[in-house]
Amino acid sequence: MQSQNLWCRNSISTTHNEALEIQAAFRRDEIRRTSLTPQDEMRAGMSYFHETIWKGVPKFLRRVDTTLKNIGINECVPYNAPLIQFSSWMGGDRDGNPRVTPEVTQDVCLLARMMAANLHYSQIEDLMFELSMWRYSDELRVRAEELHRSSKRDAKHYIEFWKQVPASEPYRVILSDVRDKLYQTRERSRHLLAHDISDIPEEGTFTNIEQVSPSLLASIFSLLNILLLS
Repeated sequence: MQSQNLWCRNSISTTHNEALEIQAAFRRDEIRRTSLTPQDEMRAGMSYFHETIWKGVPKFLRRVDTTLKNIGINECVPYNAPLIQFSSWMGGDRDGNPRVTPEVTQDVCLLARMMAANLHYSQIEDLMFELSMWRYSDELRVRAEELHRSSKRDAKHYIEFWKQVPASEPYRVILSDVRDKLYQTRERSRHLLAHDISDIPEEGTFTNIEQVSPSLLASIFSLLNILLLS
């Protein structure tokens, strides 16, 4: 009886929410009264990454691996295989559009970089909570010890792990270094967007995927080796 009552309450709540959404849609002005700037278009376009693509692509790639296994191919798609690539014309269509200037294109690129850094930053922080494993490869240990000796962290930016991560937690040492640089990347982009100048040096940020990959791959390969040996 309790489960039936709970189902009824949930059903009523869902129906009520759907009715509100329908009413809001009917009362929405479908005509845009002002033109979008290229920067506005980029913000709207990047919202798809937040809402759909960021989680949808990994799910799709896992389904590809599962499908391959089901047909007898016992290998995963290589991590660096570009099955899906994204590109955008927003802020870059300088083929006669007077509103798209070099400055606008630069702003759009900075905006995209800032949003991408923020997405990865949040994901890395989540991983830092999860990866408390004490088993790791020798390669990861060496990399973590080098980072631990050389790194000086500004703790005030972080919700958790605000103290220097101990060397006994190599996965978190590696990820904290990635997190720090993602933070610097995001903040430098934000400064440049707002003031066209930043006191954060570019060498303390990520400017291409090759700078991010080694640390993450070292963690991934270490985890895979541990799983194979267990």
